[in-house]
Amino acid sequence: MATTYIIKKGTTYGGMNIEVIVNGSAVDLTDATITAEVVSDKSACGKHTYTIGKGIELTDPTNGIFTFLEDTIINWQEGKWYLIVTFTTTAYGTKKWIYKDYIFNVI
Repeated sequence: MATTYIIKKGTTYGGMNIEVIVNGSAVDLTDATITAEVVSDKSACGKHTYTIGKGIELTDPTNGIFTFLEDTIINWQEGKWYLIVTFTTTAYGTKKWIYKDYIFNVI
């Protein structure tokens, strides 16, 4: 079941914690490179990119937890946005997850 986050354009978003689990175990993100893209359902050109230190904070890396967009002002175009995250770790190499279950609805 999808989770929809309704965000008023121009307001501060409190952020969300994301836990990375593979085969029932947390992925150690200590040495990870993480890139998150938030993409619009209206336009292929609508995309915002975030990295560690710029929208992504490793809050509990050994347990696979990071925080996304904590205290960030959202000025995206109105509409639905989806999250795509690419992780690169020593243990798993590069993996891309499309989080269609997280929908950011900017109004």
